[in-house]
Amino acid sequence: MIIDGEEVAVTVTKDGDTTSIAHSSAPDFFPSESFHTYRIAADSTTGGSHSIEEDFTSVSYRNVDSANLVDGVDTSNGGFRIFAFQTVAAGRNRIFWSEEALRGEQGANIADMSVGPDLDRDGFGDLGQSGVNGFTDPTVINYEAVATNPSGDFQDDTYTHPILSDAAAPGIKSALESDNQNYSQHEITTYIHFPTRDVYTMGVNSDDGFKLSVAGSNRDVLGQVLGFGGGGIFHFLIEEPGIYPMRLLWYNGTGGSHVEWYSVRDDGVKVLINDRDTEGALFAYYDKSGGERARVTSASVMNKLMQADILSAAEAIEITLEDGITEVDPASVSLTINGSDEGVTLVKTGSNTTVGIESLEAYADSDIVIRFEYGDGSTHFVHSFNAHVTESEIGRPPTVGAGPGILDVADANNTVDTSTTGDNDQSRQNVDITHTKTLEAGAYQATSWSYQAGQTGSVIPYVASANGAGGYEILAVGAQVDIDENGLDINVTVPFGGSPFTLEAKSTEIFGGIMNPPGIGSQNPIKTNLASGGFMDHDNNNDGASTLPTVGGIVDGFGHANLGRSYAFSIEIEPAGGPVVVPTPTLDILFQGGNIVLTYEGTLLGADQIEGPYEVVDGAISPMTVAPNEARRFYQSSN
Repeated sequence: MIIDGEEVAVTVTKDGDTTSIAHSSAPDFFPSESFHTYRIAADSTTGGSHSIEEDFTSVSYRNVDSANLVDGVDTSNGGFRIFAFQTVAAGRNRIFWSEEALRGEQGANIADMSVGPDLDRDGFGDLGQSGVNGFTDPTVINYEAVATNPSGDFQDDTYTHPILSDAAAPGIKSALESDNQNYSQHEITTYIHFPTRDVYTMGVNSDDGFKLSVAGSNRDVLGQVLGFGGGGIFHFLIEEPGIYPMRLLWYNGTGGSHVEWYSVRDDGVKVLINDRDTEGALFAYYDKSGGERARVTSASVMNKLMQADILSAAEAIEITLEDGITEVDPASVSLTINGSDEGVTLVKTGSNTTVGIESLEAYADSDIVIRFEYGDGSTHFVHSFNAHVTESEIGRPPTVGAGPGILDVADANNTVDTSTTGDNDQSRQNVDITHTKTLEAGAYQATSWSYQAGQTGSVIPYVASANGAGGYEILAVGAQVDIDENGLDINVTVPFGGSPFTLEAKSTEIFGGIMNPPGIGSQNPIKTNLASGGFMDHDNNNDGASTLPTVGGIVDGFGHANLGRSYAFSIEIEPAGGPVVVPTPTLDILFQGGNIVLTYEGTLLGADQIEGPYEVVDGAISPMTVAPNEARRFYQSSN
């Protein structure tokens, strides 16, 4: 065998009439995605000569930094630690959203912390294990929230095999109740032993998505990403054998919900991670002594860029790090955009370090490279991301909704909703959850809206904000538009027609929506692009019970949350009058007659420690008199 013009050593085996020729590039592996040519020549016993020459490209693989190696792992505790989180709010089926949900930023956790792993594989989580500090599962990651519907490569329809059988996901009340897995995310952490220097192949099957990463701490949200998406295999080189911290983020919106984590042997056989009954499995351990290293706890923009490369000019970047057994050196922390750190701020308070920039307005309508790096005393970490910043929103009215132009994007898959025969109600309600805007407190007016229709019918636009319970509160309702044959397949802009609305919160995310009137034979006339990358919360009201949108009403009952499409409409919003008056928080502290008198504007918060957490003081009315009968107490005022 000759590779790239040089003869290489081969292993030749003969089995009957079949001769196999093998060559290994180890320990000098072909570089990732490198191009090569091989030639094989052989002579037959009859004196004939045979040869074949082909080109090939080596697999794409990542080099795992050996600085992530850890010691102190308890090899007597095999398995995984799982943190479960579910929200009432509809999940976005996006990595950054799931990371925020795990931090509690998308609402309270409604997962059942008393329902642990399904170790007996009966379709129900086992009781008795608390998940407050993470459930522990000593088996494998082969979960199916609806265990009566086995999925993936590892299945046992008899539910008797302890490894192949799909287990109920921890924190899910019952694997036999299909709605219980909605809007859930699981952080699965472990330490995996890689016994030799090699290019390893791993894979994840998931519904709806995952991210697998490695870092010095297996709870780092910005570790080196090995694979992400809906599922598939990926390759990485372990230069230095040993035990590495690994983190699997798994999330589900609605419907089917399963995950499998496996490696692939050299013979192509898939083996679940930590399957100790199968030869060639990689062993996993869930615990170690000595604590965790410093880690990134929040980096939403960086995780957002994994699934999209476009950022708004108004986007703020904020990254938070937390000290562990190693400490972040503030002097080592750097955030640059196209090599510049202008406008970047860095603050270290206690064990937390925060670095960020308030907006990307200076880079509007341009391509940028975001570079973030930090050190923890022993290792220096570098992360780099490419993005395109959209045009600046300064001086322009904010727009919600994808707009008719969504139909003109590359590879557009334009369609219209299913028309009706007139014998059933096809009223639809839709909320665009991708193309939104965040507005400050103030008074606003939706001035106009644009659309492109693909069939006749009627439609009503509206503006809404999330109500925190998986639905949307309607802020303004526009005038109904009736579309005839003359209004099809063209971009149309008309006055919105609704009343002004007021936002009292400091920052409120605004959504655009459309609904067609209920009634027999009604249908949604607005075109949609299924390949846009946008998402809708969408519902078909087949029962005729849908009511027209009204200001203050709640839009909910979505049967298709996170539906992968964008409707061709947008609504323009402009300020209407002065801002809402929000009291500036103040706090004065006086000593009178042996007591403390607190005089304040805003909301009074109290805490037992100066670093918090601060909570609202119930029943507080300014001025408030406090007896000095506690060892210490701290107060502050806030909007």
